[in-house]
Amino acid sequence: VVHCAAVDVARDRNLTMSIRNVADPLGPGTLVTPKVDASNDQLVAITKKNYMAILSVRSSAGTSGFKFHSLISNILQKWQLTVELVTTSESGVSLAIPMPENEAYGAHQPADVRLWWAIEALKVHSTAVKVSKNMALLCVVCRLASSTDFALACILRVLSDLRVPVKMVMHG
Repeated sequence: VVHCAAVDVARDRNLTMSIRNVADPLGPGTLVTPKVDASNDQLVAITKKNYMAILSVRSSAGTSGFKFHSLISNILQKWQLTVELVTTSESGVSLAIPMPENEAYGAHQPADVRLWWAIEALKVHSTAVKVSKNMALLCVVCRLASSTDFALACILRVLSDLRVPVKMVMHG
């Protein structure tokens, strides 16, 4: 964890930050540099967040998109659930919701209980709610001089070759 004030100082003064794991200070760590050469296509960053639940919610017939999204937002707010990623279509929404692990019990708590109640509420306003647990959120940041579609195709190909199932994609 790096304090946001330290990141601001490094950015403002064009400093390089070496971020290390407290449990393994001699390990490789992460080097954050002030400038990235944008003249070439290049990978800038990759990060992963574990313990995610993916909710795929289909709207009921006759429910407008605006009303449906508002209902989902109200339910998530009521149960104090944070959404890390949202993808939408004409008839549904997919949501990536973090589920903190309780280290003492090896279970996901208390988000599981709140998530369960939110799912029950979502079922009232939709035709289907599908839940995928134990998912991970992968973020790949590239600086591209060429097509972003090509970069996405390459990333998806690598994930396919590694047999990593992809549930949601946000690209832009």
